[in-house]
Order: sequence, then structure tokens, then C-alpha cells
Amino acid sequence: MARKERKRRCFALLLILLLLVSACSADKGKQQDTDSETKTANCTLLIECSSVFEHWDELASEKQELIPEDGVMLSTQITFKEGDTVFDVFSQAVQQNKLHADSVVSSDSAYVRGIGNLYETDCGEFSGWMVYINGEMLMTDLASQPVSEGDEIAFRYVCDLIRYVSDFEEEAA
Repeated sequence: MARKERKRRCFALLLILLLLVSACSADKGKQQDTDSETKTANCTLLIECSSVFEHWDELASEKQELIPEDGVMLSTQITFKEGDTVFDVFSQAVQQNKLHADSVVSSDSAYVRGIGNLYETDCGEFSGWMVYINGEMLMTDLASQPVSEGDEIAFRYVCDLIRYVSDFEEEAA
């Protein structure tokens, strides 16, 4: 009788172990399925400041040495996750490429003050960074604008912000 009891207990223990192992495997499989369900896509990101060449005398000499010969600070393709915003893609790109960026970020907004140590007002009172998606000036916040497959995002340093905004308003009218 003792032998039968021992066999039952062994069988019960084996059954419990099998159930535990199968439950752990199922959880791991669900996690892998969730990870693989996160869709990724690609976009391009350009950061350029070629407009400073037209306003070279307005740019401080210590800032002039920061400007690449062709005005392009970064041109890259970025893989992003579904739901990422322009600011998410920008942050990922500057971090991956070790490019200095200074942003003001709150819970629901983001504003880029400087990239590559080139800041707003460095090239005149109305200079700063403008953002374009597929050639169109971004008129919403960086942190709320989603990115789509194939988008072309450009951060362009402009030295006459008023001209760019008035040109945009004329095109919109």
C-alpha cells in the first residue's frame, strides 16, 4: 500500500510540475507575441542649418565653427514604433548619433531650443528651428504629431522666422 501511495504522490507531483512548466511557457509565448505585435516603420530625418550661410555675419564666430560645410548636421533613416511622435523620432536620432539637443519638454508638449549647439536667436532675433513633415511646416506640437511610414521629417534652422511664417500664411490663404 505504501508503494501505491508513493506512486500516486510522484504522479501528482509530476503532474503539478508539468502544469507549472506549461503555464510558464504559455506566459513567455504571450510576451513574445505582444513584442512581435508592436509594429515598426521607417522615416527619414534631416537636420540642417544652411540658411545661416546667407546670414553669416549675424552668427557669432564661436558658432560659425559649429556649422558643417554643407549645412547638414544629420541625415538618417530611423526605425520607429507605431504611435511614436515627431519628438520621439527626433530624440531617438540625436541620441543614436550623439548630437547635442536642448529641448523643453512637459507632459504634453515639446519644443526644441537648440541642436548641435545652434540655438534660437543665435543668427538674429527671429532665428530658430522649424519643423517640416513631407515638405509641410508642422503647425502642431512635436510631442503630439504622430509619424507615419515613409515620412520625411526636417528640422531646418531659419534666420528669418517672420518671413517663413508669412510665406506659410500666404500659401494657406
